[in-house]
Amino acid sequence: MQSTLGVRICEAMEQRNLSKLYAVAVALNVTESAVSRWRKSGRLTVENTIALCELLDVSSDWLLLGRGTMDMHRGTQPMRAQQVRISLASLPEAAVVHLEHFLAAIESHRS
Repeated sequence: MQSTLGVRICEAMEQRNLSKLYAVAVALNVTESAVSRWRKSGRLTVENTIALCELLDVSSDWLLLGRGTMDMHRGTQPMRAQQVRISLASLPEAAVVHLEHFLAAIESHRS
């Protein structure tokens, strides 16, 4: 089942740590009730859609249509790659060394 516009707005706000409607409203120069309506799948103007996508740093295709991921607008680096980098940063140094050797072995077999 595909999520609604309101669900996606709520998800993006949560992901971006914007839990206060007031903060979103002030940033977009709209009322809190407008933001509340949007979170309930209310109508958005084109201008407010663009501003909301910019504020929440989300793809307009994802926000409006539910296509792709919220971060697909960021270009060539898929979200999975970003998550891998974050995970790698938390590994102990010895694990990173083992992983580097493993990846080098894989690469040498490809050549």
